[in-house]
Amino acid sequence: MLTLVGIGVGGARSMGAGAREAIASARAVYMETFTSPVPAGDVEEVRRAAEEGGAAFRAVPRWAVEDGGEILRAAASGDVALVCYGDPYVATTHIELRARAAAAGTPTRSVHGASALTSVVGECGLHQYKVGRTATVTRAEASTPYGVLRENVERGCHTVLLLEYDEDAGAFMAPREALAALLAVEGERRELALTRETFAVIASRVGTAGQAIAAGSVDHLMGLDAGEPPHSIVVPGALHFTEADALRALARCEGEPRSNSETARREAHRMLARYVPMVGAAMREARERGADERVLDCARDYVADAEEFLRRGREGQAILCIGYADGLVDALRIGAGLEREDGAPDRG
Repeated sequence: MLTLVGIGVGGARSMGAGAREAIASARAVYMETFTSPVPAGDVEEVRRAAEEGGAAFRAVPRWAVEDGGEILRAAASGDVALVCYGDPYVATTHIELRARAAAAGTPTRSVHGASALTSVVGECGLHQYKVGRTATVTRAEASTPYGVLRENVERGCHTVLLLEYDEDAGAFMAPREALAALLAVEGERRELALTRETFAVIASRVGTAGQAIAAGSVDHLMGLDAGEPPHSIVVPGALHFTEADALRALARCEGEPRSNSETARREAHRMLARYVPMVGAAMREARERGADERVLDCARDYVADAEEFLRRGREGQAILCIGYADGLVDALRIGAGLEREDGAPDRG
């Protein structure tokens, strides 16, 4: 049998009776160390619990769980426990391992623990049912979490951003590093998913004695020393007044809590109110100068799409479309040697 055991966000001290029983009754206990850094004291406490029950104990890295061969072979012939921080099924690797065991005919069971995902949201005073898709910000890739964030903001949902843990280096991505990476994507895409004025929360060391919750503008948070990891970043969508009250009470807030969805919506309306007439005037001028009608038709379609997306509440898509229309018309104007409507010279 394969038992997947979560020990909660507080580490070994937060293990419940079910987790201790599963460890004590196993023939072999594996403790993975890649979904979260595991303090040496916690590893030793799980080791003692295993060895007191007569089990062999081994702390294993990511590759051992992803490969899964040793664990699955042991589980096929005896009771095996795979121990992890939080809840076992926040990590997709654990779900895959359990599915492989079940497909091979090995019985499986679960001992759940408190998850960082639910704990972080609750400790910030936010409502669980308003949380949208979760994403992980990594050093290699920030465009995907940016897209998740944009979709959530448009829908009024809160976004929990997990930060990459480099098991080999034994280091988490710092909150300011993650925010800087997302701002870089914002600079390229300009969809208002996250700006320096965005209201956000950094939740640090949740479930431990050193827990800290700091909230404020991204600009403010990037200047903070968040201390030791682990950290999560939460970007609220539409805040209910009770959530705002809870944030004031539970977090160290810089300024008043505010809804990012409403801010993004107002900014999108402001941008389209400015750019739609400007692009329309530029299109008329380009037509008078004999511009390619096919390009003008494309620009006109993008303007219409921008207005429709704005009507549907999809502000990020609206901004993207008006940007495409503006770019097409700019290309025509550059070809004719004209200046932009706002007076800025065209640049190639």
